[in-house]
Amino acid sequence: MANRLEENAARHWRFRELITRNNYTTVVERCVCKDDRIPEDGFRLCVTASGRAEISCSNARGERYADEALARLTGKEGTLVAEVEDHPSFALRGIIEGFYGEPYAWEKRHDVIDFLYRHRMNAYFYAPKDDAYHRDLWREPYPQTWLDQIAALVRCARDKEIGFYYCLSPGKDFRFSAEEDYDLLLKKYEQVAALGVDRFAVLFDDICAELSPQDARQFSCAAQAHCHVANILNAKLRHTGSLIFCPTDYAQNTDTPYRRAVRKYLDRDICVIWTGYNCVAEAIPERDCIAARKAFRRPLVLWDNYPVNDFQPKSRIYLDAVCNRTRTIAAYHTGCIANPSALWESSKFALSAMAEWMWNVEMYDEEGAYRRAVREHLGVAEEDYFFAGLNRSTVMRTYPSLKAAFEREDWAYLDGWYVQAERAVLRVRAHCRKELSLEWRDLFNYVLEECRLYRALRSGAEIDGILSAMCSCAYRR
Repeated sequence: MANRLEENAARHWRFRELITRNNYTTVVERCVCKDDRIPEDGFRLCVTASGRAEISCSNARGERYADEALARLTGKEGTLVAEVEDHPSFALRGIIEGFYGEPYAWEKRHDVIDFLYRHRMNAYFYAPKDDAYHRDLWREPYPQTWLDQIAALVRCARDKEIGFYYCLSPGKDFRFSAEEDYDLLLKKYEQVAALGVDRFAVLFDDICAELSPQDARQFSCAAQAHCHVANILNAKLRHTGSLIFCPTDYAQNTDTPYRRAVRKYLDRDICVIWTGYNCVAEAIPERDCIAARKAFRRPLVLWDNYPVNDFQPKSRIYLDAVCNRTRTIAAYHTGCIANPSALWESSKFALSAMAEWMWNVEMYDEEGAYRRAVREHLGVAEEDYFFAGLNRSTVMRTYPSLKAAFEREDWAYLDGWYVQAERAVLRVRAHCRKELSLEWRDLFNYVLEECRLYRALRSGAEIDGILSAMCSCAYRR
């Protein structure tokens, strides 16, 4: 019995509570009881010795997760007689398509929804920076072909119980003293609301927080103007939850004049997005969460800019698990959204681990989540783990490098390491999914050229052509 539970623990996320006497039964009856006291998406499951599976939950997702737990308790011996309780750390757990670069194709977005469904996440934020209708052409209504695609994606999200959040970024050229712009903005949201969307966000990130002379006659500062837009949308849009607002000062761990204005002018029920003390936060300690809560005094949603790579620019692919976030983080946030990179298939590695973290911050096992992600998306061969290890993120943590081996001239170790690297690339390239192979083509080439470079340096051969080939690769390890 202990071995089976250990096997489950290796393959699945931990239950918050599992109580059992290590005996089995055959389930002959399943009953579900709605209990609003249970946190959203959470559940209680009791399997009695008489074969009755009793599920208590507050919503449909909680019931589904309870059924998944019941399946995990069932094996060749029968179903384990047990009491299980589980619930997420964050009520809102999702992905924001908010990177700079080529937006996802529509079929890829459907795969995003499916990924969310399979990984206990419940929200998708539509906010592609380089979608012209989202940012530069926010005043322009969507053409019918575009609306048809959005409508299909909304239906997909609804069928899989994923909240669809529609976002606009009008801040680059919004005229805060012009009623016409407010009307155009509201019409754009209403165009999407007509498709069944009832969750919205307005984003004022990555813009110049200065008012035009005309706008400055009506508003004391940019933050007041931004809050005015958000408050109007909050009042006029029909939605099931509060509007979400991304301020221009989203990445500090201190108070600012902009944030003081947000405290003064923003509706109290609007959720505020921030990213940690930096746009890409190497760490988020509890003191930074306290500072953000104190600065905004509004419900907070963490926009975690990982595994996005548009800041490098695009020279790394991160296959690592998230880390360096305080275990008390959920006490200060209503939700968390992760920003993937334009390489969707590659992003799944980090996002699988982030899904585990969002569900249970307190019991999150970083290394275990990393290994499960590699196993899920690549395989269990030694070469699979070796290749993924070449692409762990140095943003949040420093990993051992080859520098020390070079400094001590440990050629035996280095010879063996480069043999392993080459073998890993060749195996992964031959066995990985086609979608990954396409995204990793330059990465494969880079590592293989690095192996050639090492051997050329060892033998005194010409290296200029190798260096040129390495520089031509879009991604590096």
